[in-house]
Amino acid sequence: MFLIDGYNLLFASHREKIHSDELESARSGLVQLVSRYCSLENARARIVFDHTKGAPIWGIPGRTKTGPVEVVYTPRGVIADDEILRMVKKAGDRTAYTVVTNDRGISDVVKKRQVRVIPSHTFLKEMQKAVSASKGESEDPREKSEGLLPGDVDYWMKEFGLDE
Repeated sequence: MFLIDGYNLLFASHREKIHSDELESARSGLVQLVSRYCSLENARARIVFDHTKGAPIWGIPGRTKTGPVEVVYTPRGVIADDEILRMVKKAGDRTAYTVVTNDRGISDVVKKRQVRVIPSHTFLKEMQKAVSASKGESEDPREKSEGLLPGDVDYWMKEFGLDE
C-alpha cells in the first residue's frame, strides 16, 4: 500500500502555483491519477491531505474511498506527516507500505522503521508513464517506434548539408 503525502505529491505535479480556488479540482485530478495507476498495478493507496494548505475543507468527510484509493483528510491542526507516521507506527507489516513524499523529515523516520520511501517526483513520473502506456501512448517520438517516413532521410541530409 502506498501512503502518500497528498499535498507534497500534488505540488510536485504542478510547476506553477495552485491557487486556493483550484485546490479541490487539483486534488480530484490527483486522486483520479493515483486511482488509475493503482488499478493498473493492482495496488492500493492512501492519500493523506492536511488542513494546513489553502482554504478550509468544510463538509468533506474525514475519509473517502475511490476504487483502490482511500483519501484521508486530517483533522484541523494535524499535519499529513504526523498522520502518515501514526499509520506506519500502527502497521503490523511495515514492508507492505511505501511512503511517497519529498519531505526529508518523514523520509528519515520511516526509513529507520524499514519502510520504503519513493520521492514524490519519482512516483509521479512512474504513474504518468504507466497510465500513458496503458492508453497506448508513448513518451518516444513517432520516428523511434515507427521509423522514418519516406523522404525524411533526404530532408535531414539537406538540412545538415550532407546531400551531395
